[in-house]
Parts: sequence; C-alpha cells; structure tokens
Amino acid sequence: GLKPSASSDAPVSEVNPFPGLYAMLTRRTATGRVLGAGETLTARQALAAFTEFGAYANRAEHRVGRLAPGLSADLAVFSHDLLTASPEEILHEARCDLTILDGEVVHDREGETADAPARRAAP
Repeated sequence: GLKPSASSDAPVSEVNPFPGLYAMLTRRTATGRVLGAGETLTARQALAAFTEFGAYANRAEHRVGRLAPGLSADLAVFSHDLLTASPEEILHEARCDLTILDGEVVHDREGETADAPARRAAP
C-alpha cells in the first residue's frame, strides 16, 4: 500500500528523469556501483513513482498524476517506449519529444506543433 515517489528535483537540479529511472531499474549508481540489487523496480513501478505517486506525495492526486477523466491532461511523449526500452536505452538515448501541461504544448523538441514555444534544450 505504500506509494513511494520519485522526482528529478527540478528546479533544484537538471530536469532529467532518465538517470533516476535507470537507477530504479538497475540499482546502479552514477559510478557504476550496484546498491541493493534485489530491490530493482519494474519500469511500470518506476514510472508510477514519477507520476501517480509523485502526485500523491504532493497531495495533488485529485488533479494530476494519471490520465483519467476529471484530471489535468498533463503528459509527456518520449522517443522510446519506457515500458519496454532497456535501462541503457533509457539512460543514454531516450528524450522527451513533447510535453503538454493544462492542454498547452510547453515543450516540442522537434518544433512540429504550431503552438509550441521556441525550441528548448531537453533531456
């Protein structure tokens, strides 16, 4: 019944969730050391920590965190399927292609949407 949350800790640090996802999937630190190898998460569990459980930790689960009727349609589209990509693909290759908050495009890596802001650097 626990709902452990995760975050990229923005705006304190770089907005890049991929190292955190990698660590959750592999239990490998940035230096390559494995901590608690038996405590890896599945991709679904790790993504829930960043989304649904992050909203729960912020007492915002009634507004955000899931795609469900009545909740804000905040979403991100990634270059890779994070449920099936390898941890190495997630860490080294995955990028956020599109981000929508409150129904507005706030990030468009390729600049393909008409209402997208100027191109920004993205993880």
